[in-house]
Amino acid sequence: MKRDLSTKAMTRCRDIFSDICNVNLFADERFLEPEQLELIPSDTVYHDAEGQLREHRMDVRMRHTMSNTEIAIFCLENQSDVCRTMPVRDMGYLYSSYSEQIQKIKEQNLLKGISYYTKEIGDSQKLKPVISLVLYYGTDDWEVPSFVRHT
Repeated sequence: MKRDLSTKAMTRCRDIFSDICNVNLFADERFLEPEQLELIPSDTVYHDAEGQLREHRMDVRMRHTMSNTEIAIFCLENQSDVCRTMPVRDMGYLYSSYSEQIQKIKEQNLLKGISYYTKEIGDSQKLKPVISLVLYYGTDDWEVPSFVRHT
């Protein structure tokens, strides 16, 4: 737990975060620059299938912006122990990040008096990609969870 907290604090630094993403996602090319990243709240609130409010708390989330245009949201999870359900946890983080974007667009539309009913958002209103990384610092081999294996 202590290692998770220290790595979480370290990866909240924009220069370290951009280095981690550049090495792991962009073959060590300088695609993300620290000044293009903005730390955003790591907790997201969303409605589950039953309409109940739920919360996801990720380790670190950064908004990537270039020329005053939001490009993507990058999420980073630090793991010091093997977590067999990490793919499912990660899907939840992705869902809540996208759900948050949809809710913001709908709120902006409501302020403008626009309602799309079943479509929820307009055809020209696009969601930004959410890109997720899990950094594993443990020493045990982390193999594919048994529920993912195909036999």
